[in-house]
Amino acid sequence: MESHQYLFTRSSLGEVLGIPLVGCIMLAILVRTVALLPFAPSPRPTLDVDRTVIVNQVDSSFDSAAADILLIGDSSCLMDVDAAYLSELSDTQVLNLGTLSFLSLESFSKLIANYLESHPTKPNKIVMLTHPDFVRKSSTSAAHTAAFDHYIEKADHPYVSNAAWNPRAWLGIHIVEGRVLGRLPLPLTGPFRDYYGFNRELIHHMDLHAGSAVDPRVLEMEDLKGSSDYRIAKTHFRNAEAFASVIPPEVPFYIGLTPLPQEFVKRDFRSEYQALLKEWAAVFPDSIPLLELPPTLDKQQFATKTHLNEQAATEYTRRLHEHLTSLATQ
Repeated sequence: MESHQYLFTRSSLGEVLGIPLVGCIMLAILVRTVALLPFAPSPRPTLDVDRTVIVNQVDSSFDSAAADILLIGDSSCLMDVDAAYLSELSDTQVLNLGTLSFLSLESFSKLIANYLESHPTKPNKIVMLTHPDFVRKSSTSAAHTAAFDHYIEKADHPYVSNAAWNPRAWLGIHIVEGRVLGRLPLPLTGPFRDYYGFNRELIHHMDLHAGSAVDPRVLEMEDLKGSSDYRIAKTHFRNAEAFASVIPPEVPFYIGLTPLPQEFVKRDFRSEYQALLKEWAAVFPDSIPLLELPPTLDKQQFATKTHLNEQAATEYTRRLHEHLTSLATQ
């Protein structure tokens, strides 16, 4: 039994759908037009932890004080080394440009190139620290890489899949978020919210610690699952030459691998670690492997499988300083 019947004509359907659609199109045009004006704020999408890190490290590569020791690498470099403490230990200026494992050697090389172009004085040494998971990773995150590249170019990035069809992208919502909302104090999520609070506090912390950050999470047993067999992904061989080309030949270039939880590898990992590190260093001509860094540590010292906790990062920084000092005196 039918209770209602509806009869639509083309004109009535056009009124129902057409007017809102035209309004959306006009709004999208307005947003994009305003974004082109010279007084419009530039993109600064500090909308979450990952993009806040990207924004801060790109800015630091251009605007930071000159550094004697320049750190580069994935998020384990960002979290496992306290650059401010390393500055105290070495009595030199240190800058940590570690970012995310979602990026690539190409992204790392852009940060180094930015730094070298912006600072007339070259660093005394460059140190790249990556986790073994980064070494075997064969692909990067397209969204993170595009967000990184677009921010360097001061361009808006939708940070969504299928941007051509995503309403957030063609309406220009990402433009408003990245240029306006990203400049506001935004709460982070999960343990990062509990530790830092807001995106501005994360940036403030990184500024105080010369680019380093703390991972406030607690290692879960689920994190200790997966394969502990490591090899170098072929994609790194393709990117290594371009990366090595930005390293000034007169600047010593050190390469290290950050540690794994011993409970994850479940074996004596030192010989495998050193073999992997030597093979990884051989990809970059004239690099110096940091063979005396610890390959594994107790799980209690980790925030995640790939990041040390705050206390362990302090001790790891001390060991990095001692190793660099010993190599410099040889």
